Amino acid sequence: MEDFHEISGVRGIGLEALRTLPPPALAQLVQAYARLALREETVLCGLKPWIALQFQRFPPQSISMIANAYARLGLLDTDFLASISEFAARALVAEAIANEGGTYDHIAVTQLLNAHAKVHYYHRDFFQAAMDWITPARLREFTPQSVANGLHALAKFPDLCSSDADWLLTRGVFANCIPEVIRHLEAFTVQNLVNIVQAFSKVGLREPDAPVNDILDVLLRRRERWNTQDVANLSSSLARMEHWQPEAFDALSRAVILLSARAFRMDELATTMNALARFADASGAKSESEPVARCDRNAGGYIDPSKELFLAFQAVDVSLCVGDGGVAVGNKGNRRRHRGGGGLSTANDFEVALLLNAFAKARLSGASCVPTSLDLLETRIASAPDPPPLAVASLVLSALARVGVSPPP
Repeated sequence: MEDFHEISGVRGIGLEALRTLPPPALAQLVQAYARLALREETVLCGLKPWIALQFQRFPPQSISMIANAYARLGLLDTDFLASISEFAARALVAEAIANEGGTYDHIAVTQLLNAHAKVHYYHRDFFQAAMDWITPARLREFTPQSVANGLHALAKFPDLCSSDADWLLTRGVFANCIPEVIRHLEAFTVQNLVNIVQAFSKVGLREPDAPVNDILDVLLRRRERWNTQDVANLSSSLARMEHWQPEAFDALSRAVILLSARAFRMDELATTMNALARFADASGAKSESEPVARCDRNAGGYIDPSKELFLAFQAVDVSLCVGDGGVAVGNKGNRRRHRGGGGLSTANDFEVALLLNAFAKARLSGASCVPTSLDLLETRIASAPDPPPLAVASLVLSALARVGVSPPP
């Protein structure tokens, strides 16, 4: 309501008048547009050139607020972000050299990192300056949200690991953050913890260098708060690490059943089932009646997740083959056509191929969705003007080899 009144009060005012607002007030106004998802390009794009010329008047927190707001609205072009990045990089370098005080804080830095991640834009000078700025002393001032946001944003850029020097710098920042992760462990939200595990997996950090088991202990205690995005991101991250903790995969399998496969977006469902299948494959599961062999590489105690795992695959099989065209509530409360329950026909080729490969990898070639997936892919590929992407072809051929079916000519 406050955002609505803020925008209502300035509607009808020209750009020249808006430019007279104090910089923090202008930043809050832009943020209000983003929160209300009001993409008024005439106003917002008209302000960009003026903002770019006035960076020195804006506090760092206002600049980061503006960058994130434009990113949320899909209006953060690379030229505008590059100008923000260059200005921020110079300031951060100066503060890193001075090693005391400064106007930037953890919120401004991590919000700027997050803005870059949202639009997939890598500005080398800014990222180098930000990582030099993130020292152990400054990290002690970070909130749990800032720690999680910073790690999550940094992990989204392969460029940070493209050379040995970059890799060592990135690993150093992550190593400095780990004590803060442990210190704030109980204060993180579920999404924060899942994002941290995902960040560790993407930069190649594993136990014992990263506290994955400690994070899983907290997440498992809060499993009733998981949503479909949490399940998809956590399962894929553990699979990427090859961190085959039975209790975690038992809980993930149960979550697929309890949340209902129809509540998942199709990309989330394909990602989750692929991770569960990799666990089944790594642990030697063959069928629901033949339990998973002990594969507890990381945690003490024995848990046999085979029953829940195969029940999850059965539930997904039914969901994929019986589309009901209903509506599910998304992770943020928005109503959307659910793609999982809508059946395989709502999935793109990669998602169909990934699901097919997951069922084959879990040794469930008798599932109803296997022939349905093959028929669907064959029809689509035959009618497409171009050959399928290599990723799709590779997944399909792998699945065919596992189920013992020869590919069509």
